[in-house]
Amino acid sequence: PVASSMVSLFTDCIKLLHESSKDKLLPSHHGALWLHLMRYCECCTAPKMPEFILYSFHTEFRRLPWKEMHPDQMLMEEFFKIERGSPKSCFLFLGNVLCEINWVSVLADAWNPNPHPQTHSMIVCLLYMMVLLAKEEQLIGKEESPLINLLGQSSSLPWQLVGISSYQSIISYCNSHYPPSVILAKDAAAELIV
Repeated sequence: PVASSMVSLFTDCIKLLHESSKDKLLPSHHGALWLHLMRYCECCTAPKMPEFILYSFHTEFRRLPWKEMHPDQMLMEEFFKIERGSPKSCFLFLGNVLCEINWVSVLADAWNPNPHPQTHSMIVCLLYMMVLLAKEEQLIGKEESPLINLLGQSSSLPWQLVGISSYQSIISYCNSHYPPSVILAKDAAAELIV
């Protein structure tokens, strides 16, 4: 109980820092949520991290206003590292957080005549992230799933910036990692995944 209370208090402090500084940041600056998440990726995602500690962290950290965070290439790279070598709960937590973000806002530059190269990279990262998460039953089957919401919004995203080689790589990944039942299923969630 004392440890959970400490994590709760720490989470409240992060939220207060975020609320007090979010209007003072320049567009290129990282806020408290981004810094906190990067620190989480660095310190809490080791393969042997005890699950009961992660449970406390994840339960409390879910309360933070992740919709207001602005991810970047560094954070997405951390997500992909976690997918490959960290506890599954870390991957699901971070995936859930990234699904809550307003990606239409993050990728707003894509509609400019000459979008930044970072925008191209971020849309490719988002596509890979969605493909990795879409096979996770814990996220797809969850009531009011942020992943299902993100998949539903995907028609508003600038997929024209994704190159053919990225699409080919994703199709190859789906062929080797997705069971045919997902691709052939008729339910709404499966249709969104495909």
